[in-house]
Amino acid sequence: MMKDEEQQQQQPQRGEKKLVLLSDPSTTKTVAKASSVLNRNVKLYGPMHAIDGSNWDSCWNSDGVQDNDDDDDESSVIYFTLLFHRRVTIQSIKIQFQGGFVGSGRVFVDQTELDMDLDPDDSNALQTVDFTQDEPLEHHRQGQSMKFAFDSSTDFYGRVTIYRLEVWGYEAEP
Repeated sequence: MMKDEEQQQQQPQRGEKKLVLLSDPSTTKTVAKASSVLNRNVKLYGPMHAIDGSNWDSCWNSDGVQDNDDDDDESSVIYFTLLFHRRVTIQSIKIQFQGGFVGSGRVFVDQTELDMDLDPDDSNALQTVDFTQDEPLEHHRQGQSMKFAFDSSTDFYGRVTIYRLEVWGYEAEP
């Protein structure tokens, strides 16, 4: 699943689409939202910090979740949503968690759940997930939003911390 950054940045051949960073808020209108922010302090721990490429020392931190022994209860799920405000085709993501605060769960494009689980390593390393491996149908990876539903975490209290999130793909044809 790991890809070399050079390989992703290669110039496209004639007729091929160019792979672009879809989640960069400085060049696009992408907005990040989350169902939970540590101590409700959006200024320090808000979700935009995960996609702000200008400062990799900042991050999004969620609050912990309450375990109420009900497996179907959605209140134990932490949501992180990207709104692209345009139609895109998602190719891959690069994500860097804080080790010990790694979330795993499901991935949605618009409201459709992709046929894959997000199960990253418990590590500080930048990890790449290639969506074309598990979801080869391009129309399933097209939409105007992307949502991560973290239903578990390596943290005892269920907190998730993301230092870096990059979504790579293509601008969809109108």
